[in-house]
Parts: sequence; structure tokens; C-alpha cells
Amino acid sequence: MKKLVVFTIILVVMLGLAMISVYAAGAEKVTLETRDLDPGEENASGWAIINYTPPDEVGVVGVTVQIQVSGLLPNTPYTFYSKGVALAEFTTNSKGKGQCHANLSIDGDLNPVKEINIWDYAVTRLVLHNRE
Repeated sequence: MKKLVVFTIILVVMLGLAMISVYAAGAEKVTLETRDLDPGEENASGWAIINYTPPDEVGVVGVTVQIQVSGLLPNTPYTFYSKGVALAEFTTNSKGKGQCHANLSIDGDLNPVKEINIWDYAVTRLVLHNRE
């Protein structure tokens, strides 16, 4: 009985450490690719940093996504979508640069930000993305 209790404790600790190591891997930088550009956006580029925090006491993981873009149309609104959900809006400055961030809480999904899509404000053109 004592061996079973010790084994169970060791197993629980090892699983906990494995979960923390998945989320504590730090930030991941993702390069955004161009897609459907308007004239004036030929030099569009961008990147995103996805940062996971370890799960809290009930297993909820925090995710922060920071996005930087440049070469887009100046003074133009854009929207950051992931999995079909609008997460943040931003407007580029007079030089076509913009940034935004979103704070998410997830439970159970090891990669909640599977896709990063930057759409024009009317959601008619996918401008930047991280997947085909």
C-alpha cells in the first residue's frame, strides 16, 4: 500500500512537471506571410509572439499574443482573427505600421492560437497569416 501511494505521488508530480514544461517553453515567434494585398501593401510583413503561461490551480492556461505589422496601408483599420474569432482590432499609423495584443484564457487546448489571420476591417481580404 505504501509503495502504491509513493508511486501515485511520483506519477502526479511527473505529469504536473510535464504540463508545466509544455506551457513554460516560453514565447514562440511566428512570421506572418502575405496573401491578398492591395496596391500600396507590396512590402507588407509581420510577426507574432505567442507566450504561454503555466496552468493555474484549475488548469486554465494564459496566452498572450503580440502582433507587429508593417508595410500595410496607412491609417487603416485591421482585425486579428484566430479560429474564426475576432480577438483584437488595430489601426496602422501614417507609415503603415501597427500592433495589437490579445490576452486569452484557455482550458485543455495545447495550441489555442493555431492560426493568426490579419484581415482588412471589412473582412474582405486576408492580408497576413501564418498558415496556408
